[in-house]
Amino acid sequence: FEIYMPAVVGDREAVKRIAYEFVEMKAKEGVIYVEVRYSPQLFANYKVDPIPWGQKEGDLTPDEVVDLVNQGMHFEMCPWSSYITGACDPDFTKHPLIQ
Repeated sequence: FEIYMPAVVGDREAVKRIAYEFVEMKAKEGVIYVEVRYSPQLFANYKVDPIPWGQKEGDLTPDEVVDLVNQGMHFEMCPWSSYITGACDPDFTKHPLIQ
């Protein structure tokens, strides 16, 4: 963590991209259900005390990190997905990633 986290803390595009690439990687691995757990305060550099990884104060809050992760993880190719649960239609043969 100490090597790569300082490179992404406070970087909106990096946070969103990490979330997107995680979902993309799981789909390529054939994973059909995954629960993502992360700590928004570790990616934020504003409204957190102490600011992690020795970063200077910026303007990315933990709440905004959650929004960015949600944006990165949800993409329109899955019409049955939910932002919160990742729920899919039980008939996975209809799922766009399976087809």
